[in-house]
Amino acid sequence: MRSENAIPSSSSSRTKVVVICHDSDRDEAKAIIDKSAPIGWFDAGEIRLLEAGSRPKLRPKEDGKEREITQDPELLKRTLDRIAPPQQAARAIIVGTVRLYPELPPSDPRGPVRLTSTAQLAEVLPNVLYTGGLDWLSHLMRFLEHYNVEIDQDRVDAWRYQFRVFDGDWIAEALLKLLDFWPSSKVSEALFRVPGHASPSTDNQIHDWLSSYDQIAFNKADSGDSSAMICRLAKTRIGEMLAAKRTDFAKHVTESTRPTKILLLEDCIVTGTEIVRLLAALPREKVQQHKIDMKFAVGTLSGCKRLELYLKQQGLTNTQVLVPQGAIMQNLTPAGLAVRDTALFTAEGELLSPAEHIIDGIQLRARPYFNQPERRAITALCADISTPLMRLHLEREKWDVQKIEAVICRWKLGFSGLGLLLAPAHGIPKPTLPLFWVEGPISVTHCGRHPYSWRGDWIPLFPRPLQEHMKTVAAAAASL
Repeated sequence: MRSENAIPSSSSSRTKVVVICHDSDRDEAKAIIDKSAPIGWFDAGEIRLLEAGSRPKLRPKEDGKEREITQDPELLKRTLDRIAPPQQAARAIIVGTVRLYPELPPSDPRGPVRLTSTAQLAEVLPNVLYTGGLDWLSHLMRFLEHYNVEIDQDRVDAWRYQFRVFDGDWIAEALLKLLDFWPSSKVSEALFRVPGHASPSTDNQIHDWLSSYDQIAFNKADSGDSSAMICRLAKTRIGEMLAAKRTDFAKHVTESTRPTKILLLEDCIVTGTEIVRLLAALPREKVQQHKIDMKFAVGTLSGCKRLELYLKQQGLTNTQVLVPQGAIMQNLTPAGLAVRDTALFTAEGELLSPAEHIIDGIQLRARPYFNQPERRAITALCADISTPLMRLHLEREKWDVQKIEAVICRWKLGFSGLGLLLAPAHGIPKPTLPLFWVEGPISVTHCGRHPYSWRGDWIPLFPRPLQEHMKTVAAAAASL
């Protein structure tokens, strides 16, 4: 049996369901939990898998000693009581002939359920998790309550249903499980984590850090986009200090008559293109006179390298990029890490060879949970659906036809080929898979296990604000 000290604990959540089984059933039991529970359930600590471990015991035989494997029911009971004490009334599910000492009586508040096999566990567990709100879909819906536009169960069901014609129900489920949703609280924690800190910073630490800046800047915070949301988060977190130091980044850089130390706050850096455009639109000598820290809540390694390359090329040594280490998506392949930064990007700053140098978002998120054939199937269907959606979006943005044709093969999984599964609560970044956020009429041909062609209006999981949706509908009607 695993030692008591090896059982993970969680300071933020209590155990609600414990599945106890023999060591020999562990892998199968874990697979059953994986199917119904959210990804990351083991680390979250609300669902526990406890093996009724074994210890060697020697018994004599005529020709010598024989090793026998025996359970330790007392140690197992002590471990159960530690990770799920009776007063917490966690649900205990015991699979197989597992012994506890003393046994759990029927009156035990943990409501012990005894099952004879993992096959029974597969039948019983989904309902147990659903009843307790511990299944992956309930977990997802709690997150989606924080999105800036209402997303109800009907919306999620409609989005999933579209995958059915491609025999892709399981792929829709996989994408929803893998979705990296960032509620505003998570964005705020990462954004205001003091550089160099591995854990959330205290208010005093944040105050000391921000006190060194003359200005706390935003990019067009009155525009109603993500910058406005970041500004609102800042008001909540550092309202009094912000009132004295808040400024518009571009306006301050161009109009300031003396050097200042500026902190620019942004939500994410995924391609690096937008922030490079912001800097490129400003007089270089004006940017150069200030000391600028750019703090992002989350980012990709490729996006950080794109911005750092621009800063180096422009000689802007007074500007640095800050992203919490754990919030940087390591999306460069060994080949991408090996080449010079100048070989990663075109002269326009686009990734030169995404297929060779980039680990797309599906692979980044799915690798620990799905095998290679499964990941290939997920990626193939996502590419088949996202390619026409990407083309549709670029056409709506009035891109030149030749330019669209030049990038579309590299952008089958979305902008720059990144194919992210990133979803902040305030809005979806464009490099996230288009099938999450682009709506409209498309034609899809999928050459999977059951080849199928489909034409129709794609319903994204994340709806646009009503005014944007109506604008899209009007534009589509005008083109008929």
